[in-house]
Amino acid sequence: MTPATTPPHAPARTPRRRALSALAIAALLPLAGCSDASYTTVTNTDLPPGFYLSGEFVELGPRDPNAPEPEWIDPCNEIPEDIGMKRGTRAGGKIFGMNGCSGPVSKKLTNNVEYPIYEIDQGLTAGPTFNEQIISQQEVDSVNFLDDVPGVVVRKRERDCHLSIDTERGFFSVGVRGAKGGIGGDEACEIATKSFYRLYNQLREQK
Repeated sequence: MTPATTPPHAPARTPRRRALSALAIAALLPLAGCSDASYTTVTNTDLPPGFYLSGEFVELGPRDPNAPEPEWIDPCNEIPEDIGMKRGTRAGGKIFGMNGCSGPVSKKLTNNVEYPIYEIDQGLTAGPTFNEQIISQQEVDSVNFLDDVPGVVVRKRERDCHLSIDTERGFFSVGVRGAKGGIGGDEACEIATKSFYRLYNQLREQK
């Protein structure tokens, strides 16, 4: 398995938040050729912040660190393949105590261009880390990045981008990574943002 997210226990760095405008990323989204609103905004506003997994609603927000550990989200096994990545094209497992799942990026997120996994891949990561740990240990580009999903943290690098949230079942992250000489961080954030919205919206509709 090659998870597309930075290991949560990476060596501590001096905390620094770089400016990344959600409006700037949103301005890029229509360029990807997808008119479906579920890729760019929350479509079901009747529910509180959160989504369904394994038949239960998982609320957003940091869990109580003093409470018993919940069952951490298992993205490869809990997210249906028609919502996440198809079986046979993805790899899953544990790394640094986190559950991960990685695979190719849908061409619906890339202007109908199909990229091989060695050029662009997507990773879903979940486990006991808190977003606050990410903020304190790594360079973070934006906190509360999305207007309609509270608490989304964005980390953008030269060729990759990760959107993460806290839930009552732990940390959950959607990341997109490009190969050297391929997409840059801004493009990775465009794809990751669309992927995050699509997953979030579809999981809110399944019970």
